[in-house]
Amino acid sequence: MIIEDVTEAPAPDGAWTEHLAAAHQLLEAAGQAGLTLRLVGSVGCRLHCAEHEWAFGALEREDPPDLDLVAPGKDRNGVRRIFGELGYDEDRDMTVAMEGRRYKYWRSRDRLNADLFVDRLEFCHPIDVTKRFGLDSPTLSLADLVLSKLQIVEMNLKDLKDLTVLFLAHDVGSGDREAVDPGYIARLGSEDWGLYYTMSRNVERVRAFLEGVPFADEQRVTARRRIDALWDAVQASPKSLKWKLRAKVGPRVQWYQDVSEPEPTF
Repeated sequence: MIIEDVTEAPAPDGAWTEHLAAAHQLLEAAGQAGLTLRLVGSVGCRLHCAEHEWAFGALEREDPPDLDLVAPGKDRNGVRRIFGELGYDEDRDMTVAMEGRRYKYWRSRDRLNADLFVDRLEFCHPIDVTKRFGLDSPTLSLADLVLSKLQIVEMNLKDLKDLTVLFLAHDVGSGDREAVDPGYIARLGSEDWGLYYTMSRNVERVRAFLEGVPFADEQRVTARRRIDALWDAVQASPKSLKWKLRAKVGPRVQWYQDVSEPEPTF
């Protein structure tokens, strides 16, 4: 199936609708309380690509497994209180294990999981977002959404689909909240060889995936051009001495952190 120009995007259904409603409920409650809360993850990507619902549909993007949100440390307790008021139970094992950097929630009435990150995204390559909250709302910036996907060591099909739509829907450039800032991603990749290496592998995965997506040729070319522009910026950015020394070791030594987590005990 080839997707031609679409002027009206169909509304998401099923779990997407439920997750979006739950996300809006949390974000609205935080806003009313004067707290900062931003959406990330698959629901954040989809919300930032609202005019490209057709692309998610064409790719048969699977339902999201949970909600991912991030808050600044100063608002940590207030946001935790909001989760409790809205019927979420906190996983105490995760709270203890992550020492306040990440919280996991479960709401039994609609069987909804949610993760709350504090100050940084705790993934394969932790990303400090303490200075990123003011760049966009209700999600983190596009660059942060893209980076949160590019840093995944074992990228799955869902992540490839999200990245594909992100690049189809948004250009690469600075000074525009509706464009992916290449300078930010290039700077982080130039300071951390491990992150650079993971991103390099994932850029190749996205390029290969784009060859088979059910889009019009022009749409595939557009997405490919944009991811190429981002990666050109990363490669052109001067590398730190630390980066160069770590590059000599290469992947012989593990370059990422494990993201295994304790079993939930709701």
